[in-house]
Amino acid sequence: ALLVREQNKRHSTTRNPPSFRTVVRDALTSKTTSPQLVRRLQYAESAFIRGDQKAASQRFGRLRDDLAPHQQRYAQDGRDPEIAIIEFVESRLADLE
Repeated sequence: ALLVREQNKRHSTTRNPPSFRTVVRDALTSKTTSPQLVRRLQYAESAFIRGDQKAASQRFGRLRDDLAPHQQRYAQDGRDPEIAIIEFVESRLADLE
């Protein structure tokens, strides 16, 4: 997890993350993205919006930990909505540090 965080710090400073609205819209219109994944993202974002940094960090951290092992496969398969979710999660975690 520490290695993933270090990689995320480098990536989050080099690219502008997609907006939450864009990520959710693209994920919901995609045939590959699980609705459960979108709900988890919304749940994590709700904690961030409410200012509950501890809950937001935990929720986004679990999402990152669940998605990171699949990131290369998503990229190879052209699953852009999932890649956008990962980028958004990484960006939020950087904001929370």
